[in-house]
Order: sequence, then structure tokens, then C-alpha cells
Amino acid sequence: GIYDLHRVSYVLPEKAPRVSLILRAGPDLDAAKKTIETFFGETGYENFEIVALCGEDLTKDLENAFRRENFKTVKRENRSEAENLNRAVLQSSGEILCFVETNLRPLEKGWLEELAGFAFQKEIGASGAKILERDETVLDAGLIFGFDGLMGPAHRGLSREADGNFYRARVINNFSAVSISGLTTHRAAFDEAGGFDAENTPDALFAADYCLRAG
Repeated sequence: GIYDLHRVSYVLPEKAPRVSLILRAGPDLDAAKKTIETFFGETGYENFEIVALCGEDLTKDLENAFRRENFKTVKRENRSEAENLNRAVLQSSGEILCFVETNLRPLEKGWLEELAGFAFQKEIGASGAKILERDETVLDAGLIFGFDGLMGPAHRGLSREADGNFYRARVINNFSAVSISGLTTHRAAFDEAGGFDAENTPDALFAADYCLRAG
């Protein structure tokens, strides 16, 4: 599960901006369909689309399963992950971009409004979520540089309701970066930064690198 956020004040315009969920779909068709159904059914934010980045063998099946104006597929090519994600962004129409995966599901319907509300603010390069394991312990709640080799996830292993150090596991924080799972950013910031760096961080660290440049 993902997106255990405590609400704080943020500003969205009266007409909510369109959000593109860039979904990294794995090879399992049933898992991809279940995830897409879950995001459509468990997202209260209305103005969004799903752009599924998937292998050619899933493309037709997913398009047949979801014949809707706000769903499309982008065929994964034999390129780096950063390049494929940049291609998916080019096929999207949202003012806000949110990157998700087939192993994620929202825990409350307001999740996308929260992430988009932060990402819409010009002072914020990217927003992210508290991501939980199935047993509701924290997998990732932001990335911190300088430990666990190069960088490590904040609050990993704590229970969902744990306070953490100075209650930081229960409130919104500012971190070095956020992971690709749930990374949400304004399209203008993404374009200005040149998207993910497919040359220097082709298959790993591209999300963290992007956050540093966007910040």
C-alpha cells in the first residue's frame, strides 16, 4: 500500500489541473489490469489519465480492457528505463506528472489530490509518498543522501503509525529526494530539467538525480 499522508494546507486552482499517472506495468497482465482498475476506482481526484508503459504483448489486451478517453498505452522499447519513461511523458497530456507502478495501491481516495497539491506549488520540485509494505511497515518515506552507501530510505521498517524521531515519521518533511514510486512533479519543471537523465542515470538513480536538479 502507499500514500499515508497527513493533510496540510496547499493551493490548487479552482479548475483542478489534469494529472497524468505514468504507470510502469510489469509483464503480468492480470496484475496490471487489477492495478489500473484500483487506481480508477480508488482515486477521488477526477481530472486524471493513466498512461501505461508496458511490453508489446500487454498493449492490445490493456487497450481492449480499458476503452476510455483517459487511458492509453505506450509500448516499452529496448531502451533504458529513463528513456522509456521520458517517452511515456511525451505521450501524456497532464499538467502534473505522477509516476506509479503495478505493485502500488492507494489507501485513501484523496491521495492524488495531496500529491498534486504539493507538486503544483512552484517552490516544490517534486513530492512523494509514504510507501508501505503489505504488513504496513514503512518501505520508503523519502530518500536521504549520505547513508546506506550512497543514499537510503527514510523511516524504513517503522510501523505505519510510528512517531519516529521528533514525530518526523508522521508529518510532511523535506527530503533530499523521493523515489520513482509516487514521484509527482509539475510538467513545466520536468521539461525545464530535461526529464530523466537517460545518459548518466539510464536505469537507476534517475529519480533521485531528477529531484536534485528539479530542486
